[in-house]
Amino acid sequence: MTPSAPTPTPTLGYLGILQFRPAPHWVPESVRPEIELIATLPADEDTFRPSIVVTVNPFEGSVREFSVKALTGLTSTLRDCRIVDVGGWERRPEDRPQDHLGIETDTSLQSRRIEYLHRADNGRLVSGVDHLVLMDGWAVQISTTCAVQDRLFLTADLETMARSVEPAPAGMAPPSAPVTAEPGYDATASAAFDLPVEDLTPWQRPDGMDRGGDWLTPAAVERLQELGAAGHGRLGRLERDRSVAELEAAGLVEDGRLTEVGDLLSATLLESAFRLRLTGSAGSGDHLVQVFGLSDVALMVSQPGFGERVLGGPWEAPGPEHLHVGMVPLSELSARLLVWAGPSPAWNLLPTPALIEPGAYDGRLAGPTSPPAGADPALTALWDQPWWVWRIEADADGADGFPETTVLTTPQRGTYRVGLVPDPVTGQDRVLLWPVESSFLLALVEDLIQAAHFGRAPQLS
Repeated sequence: MTPSAPTPTPTLGYLGILQFRPAPHWVPESVRPEIELIATLPADEDTFRPSIVVTVNPFEGSVREFSVKALTGLTSTLRDCRIVDVGGWERRPEDRPQDHLGIETDTSLQSRRIEYLHRADNGRLVSGVDHLVLMDGWAVQISTTCAVQDRLFLTADLETMARSVEPAPAGMAPPSAPVTAEPGYDATASAAFDLPVEDLTPWQRPDGMDRGGDWLTPAAVERLQELGAAGHGRLGRLERDRSVAELEAAGLVEDGRLTEVGDLLSATLLESAFRLRLTGSAGSGDHLVQVFGLSDVALMVSQPGFGERVLGGPWEAPGPEHLHVGMVPLSELSARLLVWAGPSPAWNLLPTPALIEPGAYDGRLAGPTSPPAGADPALTALWDQPWWVWRIEADADGADGFPETTVLTTPQRGTYRVGLVPDPVTGQDRVLLWPVESSFLLALVEDLIQAAHFGRAPQLS
């Protein structure tokens, strides 16, 4: 019998208010009074250093008020901050064996989990997850930060350390700190939970990330591939037609040859080791984004997505047929795809009835219809939202097929996995809409990208 590992000795906070247990290989530090607890994971010089930072302040408000205060602070102080998800958090893992099920409980709603993306000082896109907990008159904000692609592998350690944060023995009592601001409620979610929860509308923003890149017609993209396939980026005496003029205007062709940037785009199209495809529908035909991955970059070829098709955001293309073509670092690809797909913070509610006639679902996808008979307020609210249904597919050289995932995204009532399941009574196929958190979708897309890139099986699909 193998003996269990000894429980690590708690590390006391800077002011002695809190304590926690750093995971193996994490190095606790003591820096200044504003930071009660901190630990970092040693990393290579050119790698973003993961960290967990805990701050503590006196607070007499509710966790709902704490959440709004934290969200406002994150979006006002961090560079290019985008809130991915807001939800409850189970401090004790036995209360919720599987996170990211999208269904809140009485215990999860006593705390909050905020996931976000922002840019570090060096311009690198990084992942942040903050856990908000009220402890004996103290507001405890546990901030975990790492590279986007590292979140999958560090989540277990970060969650364990976050759950180990607790009041220190004989810690000081908080001074009085009354709260006067009263944030708005989400009436539908509050009624469903029988507990007041904050309105997340201010953080359901359609703004995305800087596109960069170029606008090209499909014919110009095809010509870009032809030039790359010619061997030296030239097709004999190149006829200067509209497609060539487009490529010249974009700086991808010069004197009949591909420029350095044009050669990179063409090589990525022709030699990609893995490919992803997202197909979205808002009831008026399919809209696509295609990804071609090569080495540590990917080429995204996009049509308008959720922000443009559903929310009416700007799509500043020169013409209706133009595609957006741009290179993206693999470290930012999942975030870019999530922007296109549209998931945003919301209180995802389990609708009743959960099993829907396929005809009713198809009819609603085609356009607004009346909700199914017996619909509860959660399903009624979901039915009244604009719908965007998207699926993600992937393939890679030398790898087995990857599973497809289909998701329903709405602007205010969140995201739902879509699948066909047999009705337990009749045995007939029904559409199941199951709530899923935006944070899980970001992890799922990142996992699929890494699986395709490294030729391994996906772990979350």
